[in-house]
Amino acid sequence: MSTVSPVTAIDPGLVGALSADATFDATVCMNCGVCTAVCPLGLEALPRKVFHYAALGMRQAVIAHAEEVYSCLLCRMCEVSCPAGVHITANVRALRHYLNHTELTTTELTTTEPDSAGRDRTGSGL
Repeated sequence: MSTVSPVTAIDPGLVGALSADATFDATVCMNCGVCTAVCPLGLEALPRKVFHYAALGMRQAVIAHAEEVYSCLLCRMCEVSCPAGVHITANVRALRHYLNHTELTTTELTTTEPDSAGRDRTGSGL
């Protein structure tokens, strides 16, 4: 029996919305992993995965990782270590601005994906 994976909705305007102030440059990321290795919080999804989702227009995936976007300390350890010269802190700020100014439905804000503490994102336990 084969299972069909759900189709991911693509928002072709996402990168345009994020780069409205001309600072979002996530497409420059080489996905090398240096940023993840030096992150003091160990944020695995940020920046590489979230930037990749944004570059592909995967709005729901970006929204699902909002917690990581807001958890970033903006310490720039990742940015000074980035061999591609990605402006990571500017990208994180652009993502925060986008998330703050986007009308999100209750469905988009609540998901059953557990966070690192094992709670679903609505705050209740699994």
